[in-house]
Amino acid sequence: MIQQSEQQMTKKINVIIYGRCESGKTELLKALKKENLKFNNQLYQEDSDEEIDEEEAMDKFESDLYSSQVTRCSFSSENYNIYFEESKIVYSDVLMKAQNFEVLMFLFNAKKGVFENQIDNSFFFNFDAVKLLKQNYKVIFAITNMNSCNWSKERFDFIQNTLQSLITNLQYTVIPIDSKSFTNISKIECQWYQGKSLIEEITSTKLNNFQDILRIRILDVSNRCNSAYECKVLSGQLKQIENPLNLNSTLQKTSVQVIRVMDSIDNEQSNISQNDLIQVKLPYLLILDLSRSKYKTENWRCFITSTLYVLFSQQRDVS
Repeated sequence: MIQQSEQQMTKKINVIIYGRCESGKTELLKALKKENLKFNNQLYQEDSDEEIDEEEAMDKFESDLYSSQVTRCSFSSENYNIYFEESKIVYSDVLMKAQNFEVLMFLFNAKKGVFENQIDNSFFFNFDAVKLLKQNYKVIFAITNMNSCNWSKERFDFIQNTLQSLITNLQYTVIPIDSKSFTNISKIECQWYQGKSLIEEITSTKLNNFQDILRIRILDVSNRCNSAYECKVLSGQLKQIENPLNLNSTLQKTSVQVIRVMDSIDNEQSNISQNDLIQVKLPYLLILDLSRSKYKTENWRCFITSTLYVLFSQQRDVS
């Protein structure tokens, strides 16, 4: 594998979009795709389906609670690749999915009466859940459909002040946008707004653990070759990958997170960037209930989740 310097690495930032308005999330994802194709001097086709086999394979392993495929898109440039994923479940999967994302985006509709209806019990539960998470996320409140109030600064100030009065002890950024007009998504086009555009704010995210955390996704757990699962790296990079990897997941249908690397095997050094496909070789995988098992973990590498041991004994191949 070709060795690359840290400066040459394309940083990948994962963003999950929460919100109660399904059409608003869909419009935003369409706008992001259009803007990205425009950014890369490509022609956009409304009905084009460029999310090829890889994305389809990734969709197979979303939670069973999802009634339909999760909508995704990416926004890429020379130095970064932003991966957007829509949350299909209203405010209920924050704790389950947030660990695989650096940016949590919450979508609110600026239309009079609609925003007010979005402030309910689930709203407060959602942000209590965010505060329970032990990672440092960037939290963005995107106020969409600003065309509905003719980009009224007074309306935006009202929404921003309302959020500030309801949410304490949480750092976040409020950005006014409109998906239909593409305003403030990739560049600032609102004269009275003094902050960053949505893309600028996301790309300013500090990936504190960029050298320490590597996130991967198993593409197809049923497609195994010599007990190796095909995976996709979602974010992060490590100059020297040491074996074995610890999988922070008990469900094969959700994203898996790789945290830390231990014990170099045969002093083998490999360079993996976030866009690589890697092979995680698990010839023997056990999931044991800690409350029942007295299994001796000698000669095993193990990682403790809240209730389970994930154990594997063999080394992982990198291709």
